[in-house]
Amino acid sequence: MKLKFACLLALSCVLSHTAIAQSAEDYLKQGMEAYKKDNFTQAAQLFEKACNGGQDQACLNLSKFYKHGTGVKQNSNKADELFKKGIENRQKECNSKKMDACERLADAYYEDNDFNHATPLYENVCNSAGNPRSCQNAAAAYLTEEGVNRDLNKAYQYAKKGCDQKAEESCRVLNVVKDIQNDKDHDTFSSKCVLTKDNVSCLKHIFYLEKLCNENKYGACYMLALEYDHNPVQAVRTDKEKAYQLYKKACKGMKKIPEYNCEDFK
Repeated sequence: MKLKFACLLALSCVLSHTAIAQSAEDYLKQGMEAYKKDNFTQAAQLFEKACNGGQDQACLNLSKFYKHGTGVKQNSNKADELFKKGIENRQKECNSKKMDACERLADAYYEDNDFNHATPLYENVCNSAGNPRSCQNAAAAYLTEEGVNRDLNKAYQYAKKGCDQKAEESCRVLNVVKDIQNDKDHDTFSSKCVLTKDNVSCLKHIFYLEKLCNENKYGACYMLALEYDHNPVQAVRTDKEKAYQLYKKACKGMKKIPEYNCEDFK
């Protein structure tokens, strides 16, 4: 009788634990559905239940809500707390050399705009496990200066690793790098960028301006400064300090620019 009762109790515990796990997963799914419908308050409540049930992605989602004040009152400390909770298990597994966990950890940092942590993780996963998505993300980081300085050689290296595994997006990044290296059709993609804001064309446009600026074509330096200052074609991240340095360089060959008095740089 005691044995039978013990078995029933154990079974009850197992079923209870399973129900909790399933419920947390359901809360996460329901939260995502509410989010897609712009029901942010409801989504926050569902993400909180899922996070408390052990769904790390729900903790990360809720962290963003608190960071930006979406569906909840903005609270930076709460956002940081939830982010740390969300990455805890991924960090432990990554430390144990589980590359899929490292990639998910990189994703969490990337979505939090922490490229200084995300990019090295993508590089590590690409180099250690050859995961094509991590290779693609590492290549893109070296193209768009996400946590690293722009480096065409490294962008090529990582994109090729992904493309060799038939990863379509990596092959696309590889072709972009090749076009830039070959200085191919720069007038065409510069025009296409300005007229259509096509992402790939605008990225090539930025590289072409950088090349000209490095050759002391001061008009190109000025155009590049505008990109970093105001981000009109959204091909680079706004960087006021970089823009200032480019304006300063542009003034070496231009008598006047609207943003600054070039005499101040002399």
